[in-house]
Amino acid sequence: MATSAPQVKQSEGLITSQNQLEIVKQWGDSFNNLIATQQVSLTPKEREFGMSIITNLTDRCIQSGIKASELNMTNFLEQVKHCSKLQLSINEQELFLDIRNDKNTGLKTVKISRQYQGEEKLMMRYSTKKIVRFKKDIVCKGDIFETEEDFDLGLTRITKHIKNLDIDRNKFENIEQAYYIAYVEEYGKLVPYTVIVDKNRLVRARNAAQTQNVWNSDCKKMCLKSCAHEFWSFFKPYINFPVGLQESLVATEDEMNWDVSGEANPNKTYDIDEKDEVVIDDSAESSLEGKEKDTSENDFVEVETKVETKDIWYSEYKDNKDKYEPVDRPDGSPAYNEGTKKILVKLK
Repeated sequence: MATSAPQVKQSEGLITSQNQLEIVKQWGDSFNNLIATQQVSLTPKEREFGMSIITNLTDRCIQSGIKASELNMTNFLEQVKHCSKLQLSINEQELFLDIRNDKNTGLKTVKISRQYQGEEKLMMRYSTKKIVRFKKDIVCKGDIFETEEDFDLGLTRITKHIKNLDIDRNKFENIEQAYYIAYVEEYGKLVPYTVIVDKNRLVRARNAAQTQNVWNSDCKKMCLKSCAHEFWSFFKPYINFPVGLQESLVATEDEMNWDVSGEANPNKTYDIDEKDEVVIDDSAESSLEGKEKDTSENDFVEVETKVETKDIWYSEYKDNKDKYEPVDRPDGSPAYNEGTKKILVKLK
């Protein structure tokens, strides 16, 4: 019998380093009440995965000055439960917290998405084939890239890839393909299972993104992520997931939008006004599929401050010091975050 999730206790003020432990405890108690009410059995290790997600959310709120009372926590703990059952780690970038403004409620929604690092872990854990390792990369203009078809095994092999190091390999116009390989031990040797994504498909993935910020800041990683989604679909027939995890797999799915027109799938219902999404950490590993947005250099991500600010990689700031000005974070900490290697800036 389905049971309603217990309400998450909220605090009215900002989450700070001083009250963080108290709020983590409050949300942790609500999480424990949820799994107890639903009679879900989690091991101590699985509970640790859940508490790491809760702690990460408070870290993100501290970083961007978000109040606990501004978060719509509906279904958040349900998502934490599913990620805990899958034993996916937010600290190892196997998950991403996507936080957006919801104009319907005036609050911020929290969605936990499974990343390709998490999918690699799941494939290695539940694959019927013995995966030894993965390899992934992009192919750029001027690269020497050769493939051949292995008709005995029915697989494509990459036989040569010599990189052109004289161009910027993180610019979308220079990227032509991306590939993803799982080396599987079979027939007494390592057999490469390979997926290659061409430029046309990468263009469709980029055009379908509801914000271009992530693609502009770390294009290579987004191309690899697009390729990873294709590989996950390709390799899925070889994965034997336990029945008890099927619901959790669906709940944490981070679907890549391949819509040819570059707009959101018209058959999909979007519950929030996606022109005003909030991304607390504009990580290159974040997944933000949906409608195409304005790609001008002034398209900053709103973070609920009095000036429009943007969390960017420090290397990007160094190359654009004439355009950006560092600003202190809402909690009073310096603009540059040593842990994330990012710096909070505004346009001059």
